[in-house]
Amino acid sequence: MNYLQTLTDGKVNRVCLKRLETAQLESESLQIKDFFQQKMIGNLANDLKMVRNELRLLQGDIKNFKEERQSLLLQIREKNKNADNLKSINNSLVKTNSYYDKNKSGNV
Repeated sequence: MNYLQTLTDGKVNRVCLKRLETAQLESESLQIKDFFQQKMIGNLANDLKMVRNELRLLQGDIKNFKEERQSLLLQIREKNKNADNLKSINNSLVKTNSYYDKNKSGNV
């Protein structure tokens, strides 16, 4: 026998019985709301985990990008140095050729 049957058998006042039924319905409703809130919290927790994982991946991508950028900058600097060296060598050769051209034309 459940609690309501016990109360009914004892000739409980109908108003009290109605209040008890209402309280039980409210309790069940709150339990349902609590269940769905717990489920929603679980879903939000899972979403947060996914966002954190994506953030870690993005941070890794950013780190890799920075490293690649640094490597490319070093390569550019090295190529600029090589270009400067080639210009310097070219200028020296031009001066040397000019010197020999002057001497050659002076000897002829």
